[in-house]
Amino acid sequence: MPDRPHLSVTPFQTYLGCPLQCFFRYACGMKMPPMGETALGRTIHEMLKENCRQKTESGLDLPLGQINGASGRLSSHSWIT
Repeated sequence: MPDRPHLSVTPFQTYLGCPLQCFFRYACGMKMPPMGETALGRTIHEMLKENCRQKTESGLDLPLGQINGASGRLSSHSWIT
């Protein structure tokens, strides 16, 4: 059965909260950048994932310099003190 056009409640909820955000998201296809907590969580997740990959392949943790490089991305955020 072919997909039929449908309406979702989410665009209406977005419109009620902020019509301009709704326009940018649904008419222009632009997404909002992640919030600070989300960006922090993603960065930490990527650091852990990379360390796990390294440890699986070599049995060793990432060298400290590589960990410091990744954590430098954390300290560049203004919400980290």
